[in-house]
Amino acid sequence: MKRLAPLFAFAALVIGSNVETQAAEIVSVTQVGGEGSAAVGQRAEFDVVLAKSYAHPFDPAEVTVEATLNRAGGGTVSVQGFWFQDHDAAIDDQGREFLTTKGLPGFRVRFRPFDAGEHEMTVTATDADGSGTMSTGFIVAGSSTGGGLEYVRLGTEAGFVRDGLPWVPFGANVCWSGAGGTKDIEGWYDRMRDAGLDWSRLWMTSFDGTALEWKAGGDDGGYAGVGTYNLKAAWRVDRILQMAEERGISVQLVLQQHSQFECLQWSSWAENPWNVANGGLCATSMEFFTNVDVVEGFDARVRYITARYGDSPAVMAWELWNEVDLIQGYDPDVVVQWAHNRVANLRKFDPYRHLVTTSYAMPVFDEQDWDYAGYDFVQMHNYISDYWSVLPLFGPTLRAFGKPVVLGEFGIDTQGVENLRDKDGTHLVNATMLAVMSGFTGGAMSWWWDNYLTPEGLWATLGTVADRLRALGAGKVVGPIDDVTVTDGGTVDGSSTVPADHVVEARAAWTVDGAMVWLHDAGSEWNRDAAWGPVNHIGVVVEVAGAGQKEGACRGVLTQCDPWSGACAAVAESPTAEDLAGGGFRFTAADFARDLLIKVACLGPIVKDEGGIDDAAADGDLGAPAEDLWPMLDAAEPGDSGTVDEFARDLATDDSGLGEEPEVKRPRSHGCSAAF
Repeated sequence: MKRLAPLFAFAALVIGSNVETQAAEIVSVTQVGGEGSAAVGQRAEFDVVLAKSYAHPFDPAEVTVEATLNRAGGGTVSVQGFWFQDHDAAIDDQGREFLTTKGLPGFRVRFRPFDAGEHEMTVTATDADGSGTMSTGFIVAGSSTGGGLEYVRLGTEAGFVRDGLPWVPFGANVCWSGAGGTKDIEGWYDRMRDAGLDWSRLWMTSFDGTALEWKAGGDDGGYAGVGTYNLKAAWRVDRILQMAEERGISVQLVLQQHSQFECLQWSSWAENPWNVANGGLCATSMEFFTNVDVVEGFDARVRYITARYGDSPAVMAWELWNEVDLIQGYDPDVVVQWAHNRVANLRKFDPYRHLVTTSYAMPVFDEQDWDYAGYDFVQMHNYISDYWSVLPLFGPTLRAFGKPVVLGEFGIDTQGVENLRDKDGTHLVNATMLAVMSGFTGGAMSWWWDNYLTPEGLWATLGTVADRLRALGAGKVVGPIDDVTVTDGGTVDGSSTVPADHVVEARAAWTVDGAMVWLHDAGSEWNRDAAWGPVNHIGVVVEVAGAGQKEGACRGVLTQCDPWSGACAAVAESPTAEDLAGGGFRFTAADFARDLLIKVACLGPIVKDEGGIDDAAADGDLGAPAEDLWPMLDAAEPGDSGTVDEFARDLATDDSGLGEEPEVKRPRSHGCSAAF
């Protein structure tokens, strides 16, 4: 690797005549935890001891360790090895986490076995002088039906599947820790688990020492510049993912964020190891995408990341960038070309076939590449206070790419100031329900995990609305319903009129077995007058039009839930539900205050044809989940022989010109704020 030549030359001078020339030799391969410690669905890990030492064990041009596993159930899977140093964590009297090394550093390989029985593994070490191999066998205990958290996969109708069932992500960002390090994140993950939330994002960032590379000297000497990975940082990410797995939380692992580069706000470019001022090769941030040696260095880091964390089912997805379009001088043509090449390499390195995505700050969709086959789902970030207009506008636009669409960051301003006016989390409750009704896959992922959700005690509030949305069919949403109307606003606490600050609005979404309707007191908003208070809405009538029905299949309103309290009332056959001529239904809602979520199952499963939504209905009990409508898109287990290489070849032959490095374009600049 050209970028590391000076370092290697220096190491050679130090080692001098002791440099050996024989081929790489493996001394031992030992199972971590002892023989017999592997179980189905759990990690199987091995120490690999080599006869030679290497100046730079992170550089695949100097040395690689690879392992191929012959599975007991048939088939093979190959993974990369990685350089490892174990650590212990403790908290000092100031509440700060500190790490101490434990044991000796060395290479490791990791697998996640999916079937019980005897497995055979061959480990190969390769350097410039040749290769050495060693084989070993190990037993995997347990049932081959699986165990532990399972990987997130794509489902049908632009949704996700986890643990064999439709999965809708609800959660919040927990992107870095405070001084308490991984202990801080453990506390936030505990709150998420207790609230029933199961989706988060984690940045690999220098903010808390989870970036692998950074300016030399940082993290008490853990950072040593480009090409040397901070093993304390790598251990922290290990621990965080293990905590997420234990709590059933799926994490989007963000490999890079815009603020590590030149940016008008929160920029840490001055500490970036790729900056020429720190001995790197980039005079400007955009050179990160065009310098061949820098690109090679990034690929080496991705290789390490997938080797070390790829077996973890807690990794929902690799997120290539956070808001890459905020980098100063951003050129979409250059970055898109770079990204397609990087995703192809990432796919090649990852035998577990995790989902892949990226993110942008600006809704300039004609510059974004969401139609690219390498991205499994679309992501949007929003900090516009008028989310009532933004989410219904952009949800269907992004869903038209035929992929799940997630709201990966959400707030009502970029600084978190307006949150102080919303102590009960009204904007989060509203935005989560609005996101689902607008066609997003899941809720609004709050950005303010440490200074809002936690001090205001809002994890449980967000968890309650998520639980009600799941129960009423959020996992089966097809898309928004445009024609939904409150035809009778009813009365308020027995009054014959409805005050202007308590007018009821309606939103709705089609599901594969019916519809979901949300009634909302428009006065229940984050910027409401301090004197505003909930009232009891009585006799509200809602009409949904434009859907065909199967003969005699209308089941009426099945369930009505308060998303704030979580209280639900089941109505097996609502006497107030009426069929409308030409399709659709009308019903009188139960009494409610603030909000009411309603599950309606009077339609057959909605399917799509070339013209959009079709009104075809399926036979059977329309009130029951239509499980056959939700097969896994790819039921093959991770690691099946040939899968990754074939997909990588498919990516490399599309029309994007993969395999060619991008030309440098004339840069243009804009701001560094997620507000658009």
